[in-house]
Amino acid sequence: MLKALRSHGVLGEAADSAALLVTELAGNAVEHAGGRPAGKFTVVLGRRDEWLRIEVRDGGRPLTLRQRSSAPEVTATAGRGLFLVQALSGSWGVRSTPGGKAVWCVLGVC
Repeated sequence: MLKALRSHGVLGEAADSAALLVTELAGNAVEHAGGRPAGKFTVVLGRRDEWLRIEVRDGGRPLTLRQRSSAPEVTATAGRGLFLVQALSGSWGVRSTPGGKAVWCVLGVC
């Protein structure tokens, strides 16, 4: 992943944040997508000026994702992934694709 980020000119702390975001979104795709075959996903990176768009596509049903208003409880065993995405990215969301859905986020990388 870091090689792909470097090829988009994303380095240092921004690369660390981007790698974490990809890991969280990909982990959700594997765990929740129900794609065919189960857990299959695609990561798409796109850079425009000082912004990196990260998109993880899977075969799961499109969902309406809501942003958390507060951090998960300390004892919670799940629910931190999208909280991290919300905290680290400038914006994020979900869209339908012909084969399922795509969860995306935009990260400042200037």
